Amino acid sequence: MAGDHGLHAAPDARGTFLDGGAISLGEVELPRGEGLTPRLAAMLRGLARVTAEACAVDRCSIFVPKGDVLVPAMSQLATGAHRADLWQAFKALETKVGPEGPAILVEVLSGRRSRLVVTVPTDPRVPDEWKRFGIRTMLFVPLVRDDAVVGLMVLDTTAPSIGHAQRRRAGQLAHSITLAIDSPASTREMRSRLRASETILSVGRTIGSTLELQEVVRRITREAAHAVRADSAGIYLMTETRDRMLPYAAYHMPKEILDTIRKRPILLKHFSDLQTHWSTDVPNDPSFQAPIFRQFPAKSLILAPLRAKDGVIGVLACAWWTRRHRVSREEISLMESLAGPAAVAIENARLYAKAAHAAVAQERVRVDKILHDTLRQTVFAMALKIEMALMGDARTKASALRTALRSVKQDASLMMAQ
Repeated sequence: MAGDHGLHAAPDARGTFLDGGAISLGEVELPRGEGLTPRLAAMLRGLARVTAEACAVDRCSIFVPKGDVLVPAMSQLATGAHRADLWQAFKALETKVGPEGPAILVEVLSGRRSRLVVTVPTDPRVPDEWKRFGIRTMLFVPLVRDDAVVGLMVLDTTAPSIGHAQRRRAGQLAHSITLAIDSPASTREMRSRLRASETILSVGRTIGSTLELQEVVRRITREAAHAVRADSAGIYLMTETRDRMLPYAAYHMPKEILDTIRKRPILLKHFSDLQTHWSTDVPNDPSFQAPIFRQFPAKSLILAPLRAKDGVIGVLACAWWTRRHRVSREEISLMESLAGPAAVAIENARLYAKAAHAAVAQERVRVDKILHDTLRQTVFAMALKIEMALMGDARTKASALRTALRSVKQDASLMMAQ
């Protein structure tokens, strides 16, 4: 993620270079009837900043359609810093998106699919006006609700690319922006959506601050339980045979339950489709009648698969033991959003552990070779000294042998020290 100097603008008409570092361009006052109320503006401002930071890009911008024109609605830097110098330049990005519009926008909006452009300055599909800010890479994400485009989210950065994990997180956070634009939500609902987005960012920061696997998993369970106000949370990880999952870490898990589940792996047939499972009433839910759940007496439960590059590596579970909890769609979405970065963090920690183990093994081999070479040279020197002492006439042999033995003793002491 870029720092305070991650965003630059091309020279303006007067030739001066508008380089103010991290810039928050503010929000456009849409024409009457567009619906960008102060409440919605504040919501989009928060969501844009959180999205930029969570996706490790320089900036997140939001556009909304007005007829056949995309109107700039919001643009925030990941740093959250504020400067309005470039607001007029951003407002000028109002762009027609009909059949004759810029190729990249037509492609994204008509296909309802995200597109990544890694050569913005030279890509003819990107409008020239959009190249003014020194941008190198852009991710275009359509905001779609019920197959209708309600807006466009654009992430940009001076970095050479935007990685797969960043793009996946962008898609997850785009859902909150879509709902904010398209749904007539109450203040409470808007705050809930913003809080969910901030939770995803907080979890990403927390679990990304260490590469120790045990600590990563402990933090994931803690943050997940807090995020949905569950009584406890736990993580099961897939075994190498990939036919079962074993408990790896838990947060606030009752001891008697923990002792039970340690002996009860989750067999893969229990989750053949490996999708998110949840229930408000686990004991009476026919989907949760496997033996593991009779030994796992939760009142309510959410199970979200942890998906990494090579497939599902485990399950993140949040449970309510003493009361039934009505699982909301927002909580399910939040758990799925948390599971993504959690899986990446676990995989990174595993790779780090393997690399560290390999490094230790390599260092051990190197030290063994040094010791082997040193000892071989020392033994050779000892043999040579004895051989030299045994040469010559009888008168000099005794004196030379004593000298050689003293030297051999010193070499032996050196060998013992090594």
